Amino acid sequence: MSVYSSADSDYTYSAEKTIEILFNKMRPLEGHKTVHDLMQVIYRLKPECFEPIGALHNSEDGKETYQTVRVWIAKGFYHNVHIYGIMRGKYFRIMRSEVLMKHEKYTVIFNRPEQIGGGGGGGGNFAHSGCPW
Repeated sequence: MSVYSSADSDYTYSAEKTIEILFNKMRPLEGHKTVHDLMQVIYRLKPECFEPIGALHNSEDGKETYQTVRVWIAKGFYHNVHIYGIMRGKYFRIMRSEVLMKHEKYTVIFNRPEQIGGGGGGGGNFAHSGCPW
């Protein structure tokens, strides 16, 4: 398993920023969208419950790059989330996440909002509502 390191380069990957983008700016396209929505609510209430585990790393077969995040649900109880993506230069493009709960795996497929609407300016993808979050 290889690990990306930034010790002596201008590599600027941040696990915290990846988590922030995932739960504040990403929109699920397929998969278990409800699981993402629930994790998003937890993140917005208590972002300190999301603890990056280790650095960005590759799967054992070397085919996928991901960040592991421990999400504390209660004292002494957590779920692991793997955030998969592609490293392009110094940027990590999020492709999907997997929430691991006991023997179940809940997968959510993502795309960046600016790719969905065809440009900036909102495009109607994110409806404004009276939601306090």
